Amino acid sequence: MFNKHHFNNGFSLIELVVVISIIAIVTGASVNVYKNSVNERRLTTDVKLVSSIIEETKQKARARDVSPDTNCTNFQSYNLIINPTTKTISQLFLCDGNSQTIAEYQIENTVFEQPTSTIGLTFISPTGEHTSPEPTLILKNLSTNTCVSIEIPQIQTVIVSDPFSC
Repeated sequence: MFNKHHFNNGFSLIELVVVISIIAIVTGASVNVYKNSVNERRLTTDVKLVSSIIEETKQKARARDVSPDTNCTNFQSYNLIINPTTKTISQLFLCDGNSQTIAEYQIENTVFEQPTSTIGLTFISPTGEHTSPEPTLILKNLSTNTCVSIEIPQIQTVIVSDPFSC
């Protein structure tokens, strides 16, 4: 007689639903981790940009860099104008009583949590120190609610904090 072996050659509907559900959960978690990683990198990029602008401005003041105006006879200073409303930092050159904007930088991925209004920093030669009270800038990534503070001492290099929840 015939020996009938009936083998199941496939997956049941329940098995397929379970596997697809597991894949969906893992994919959802991976996308969330990826988005947080991208947002953290954006904050880090903006912090590095702001820090480098401040340090560059100090160096130009120390060096009495008059390259923006070679006819400069009375170098005064380099200034930074930090505008949290427009998320911009403007670098200005002051010579012979005239102010000249030499660069304007846009902060794209974060916002200024502090300061809340426009501030100016004047960097003077030969030390490159600024003449304002020592400000602290706080950059905030709205997606992750993470902040980083940047302290601007009068003479030393900027001090960048570790990211913190804000």
